[in-house]
Amino acid sequence: MAAIAKTAAELRVSNHVWEKNKNVTGLFQNASNAGEICPAGFLVKPVSLMPNEGYTGIKNENAWIMNTADEEDATGEIYFCNTFGVQELQDVNGNVYKVGANTLGLPLPAGVRGTYTRIDGLEMHDQIRFGEGNFSAAPTVGQFATIADGLLTPAASAPTDAGTLYFEIMSTGTFTVGAYAGFGYVQVRAHRVIA
Repeated sequence: MAAIAKTAAELRVSNHVWEKNKNVTGLFQNASNAGEICPAGFLVKPVSLMPNEGYTGIKNENAWIMNTADEEDATGEIYFCNTFGVQELQDVNGNVYKVGANTLGLPLPAGVRGTYTRIDGLEMHDQIRFGEGNFSAAPTVGQFATIADGLLTPAASAPTDAGTLYFEIMSTGTFTVGAYAGFGYVQVRAHRVIA
């Protein structure tokens, strides 16, 4: 997978202080089990526990192999690639850097473990700022978004299938990190359809 321009994710409102499994370690792979770059904010699903390196037949307890999330995965667990505080990042040319600042929007390098944050959409409704590149088309405030091929896809109405994760488009703006005015963001509130 190539890096996607103007992708990012910043968790704004959440119950993560009390939810100790909100953030997990993951390794992004494609459907052929090959490691790939994972853009910031890319939507993924956990597919299997990661092997415990150096041991045969032993799996990590809460570190996951992640694959691209799609529409049919929206009733299961969905995570986003959270590179906001990652110290080792890769640019579009394949160069890997140790970075301590301005990490907003940089993708996770192929084959590197990173942090993945679960999106719940229940009760405390997570609010997340995604980069404009995390959308397949320009969204409209007041409308909704669903999941398609790891990205958010604008929709005029919310889905109706029980348990489906979807997003309410709340606002738009420009990411500001310190004195750096970055690219555009779209703030969303996650919901799940209640049966």
